[in-house]
Amino acid sequence: MGAGGALSVSGGADVDVDYSWFKRNTALGGTGGLAGDGGDGLGGAIGVNGLVTSVPTPFETFTASVDVSRSYFGHNDALGGQGGDQGGSGGAGRGGAIGVSEGTTAVVSRSLIKRNRAIGGAGGSDGGDGGAGQGGGVYNGDDSITTLAHDIILANRAIGGAGASGGSDGLGQGGGIFNSEEGGVSVDFWTYYFTKFNRASDDGDNLFGF
Repeated sequence: MGAGGALSVSGGADVDVDYSWFKRNTALGGTGGLAGDGGDGLGGAIGVNGLVTSVPTPFETFTASVDVSRSYFGHNDALGGQGGDQGGSGGAGRGGAIGVSEGTTAVVSRSLIKRNRAIGGAGGSDGGDGGAGQGGGVYNGDDSITTLAHDIILANRAIGGAGASGGSDGLGQGGGIFNSEEGGVSVDFWTYYFTKFNRASDDGDNLFGF
């Protein structure tokens, strides 16, 4: 997985970001080998993910958190990797600006998130399926919590990857904000009102999973 085109937060870290500018960064998942699936791209600008380790306790999970305020996110991309040439599926692109996953938390306030993209990887030849594009602006995954307050989320895109001949195209979901089935997102009225003009290739132009 490629996590955080500009900033990757993991391994129990707690990071504060203030008055910052994130522009034209890319989180890119790797290409699948042979029949393997492409890797996921998480957080074109900022990727927040838990870390599972076998030391010192087997399968211990370290969570992480980020607090972002008064910042700009523009023209960042989370791109899934292409599937392997023997029918591998494309990886998912999750969170064009900010991707939050694996039991982590994020607070984003008074920030502008504009013209970012989450794009699924193309399926490999011999029938590979395209990957999902989820959360053109913000992606919140399973067991994660994201709080959005006084933000503006405009003109972001979530685009599913193209399937190879015999495969299916990936889904594009949540052009502005994507929330997974087992995740939690809190959005204040200001952010809800100013989450506008986003597009998803399949479902939830502005909001998905609420």
